[in-house]
Amino acid sequence: MQNKDEYSIVFITNNDYVRPTVVAIKSVLDTATDSGNIHFYVLGDCLSDDSINLLNGIGHKKLTIMPSEHLIAKYCNVNVDRHVSTSALLKFFIPQIFADLDRVLYLDGDIVVRGDLTELYNTDIDDVYGAVVKDTLCVLNRKYMDEVQITNEYYFNSGVMLLNLERMRADGITEKLLHYRLNVKQQFMDQDAFNAVIGHSVKFVSYRYNFLNYYLTVMSPKKLSEFFDEQLPETISEIYNSCVILHLGGREKPWNTTLPILTDMYLPLAHQIGWHPTVYTVRQLARRRRWLKFLHKITFGKTRQKYRSLYKAITLPTVEIKNEDI
Repeated sequence: MQNKDEYSIVFITNNDYVRPTVVAIKSVLDTATDSGNIHFYVLGDCLSDDSINLLNGIGHKKLTIMPSEHLIAKYCNVNVDRHVSTSALLKFFIPQIFADLDRVLYLDGDIVVRGDLTELYNTDIDDVYGAVVKDTLCVLNRKYMDEVQITNEYYFNSGVMLLNLERMRADGITEKLLHYRLNVKQQFMDQDAFNAVIGHSVKFVSYRYNFLNYYLTVMSPKKLSEFFDEQLPETISEIYNSCVILHLGGREKPWNTTLPILTDMYLPLAHQIGWHPTVYTVRQLARRRRWLKFLHKITFGKTRQKYRSLYKAITLPTVEIKNEDI
């Protein structure tokens, strides 16, 4: 039975994402009014001993690591999202994994928490499946929503969800999420499924609880204020500072790409856990990806035959990007 004084927060991670997840967990603890009441549950997908040690190194007494890869093993061949791994499918199983809990707050690993989460966690969700934040996709690409059979007025981002597990279990939501994911062609690993299955019965909360930096590349602050139906600050830095949960969505992250404001904000948090990631400029990263794509083609793809003699004759060099090339 759930302790009413304890907040249950769930993360999902694999070896590639364990460091950002550690940063996210520490940001929750650093901004919490009473961190002793928070119980973290980390659903692991094939975590190595090193990754487990990193998580345990946080030093929080109420942190439970739960190996969960067996739940998604048979779904490893589903069409892969652009930048989200199949680990995200573990979200579908949260109601069953936590059979003794009535509600949990699910958080993606690429977030930074900048304020106490008590108000969000205590949101009334008794009559809905959860509390979420609107995503701009519903106004930018309505055609896509029609294609993936999502008929709700609004679309939400599944990176932050306060979930009513009791109601989800009663209505067999896990089975419905899996059925949709396996039978409807879609772009996102888990997000479309959540929108299609529970999107008709959610409560929308303030943008401050899940603001994606991506939004500022597609809408002005004025347009975003109209979309979220609440006044956003006028400048980018003020908007970021107004957020309780800042979501570093998209392919480019502040730990791999130089992003205005965000990289300078994120790197000190990474350094606190002994992580010193290599950060590229956008141009460097694009060049590196083109080179890796070319290597993949001549090694595994159909283009290999064309380059076969060249492939046998030479050893391909390692890419080295110099400052003068920028």
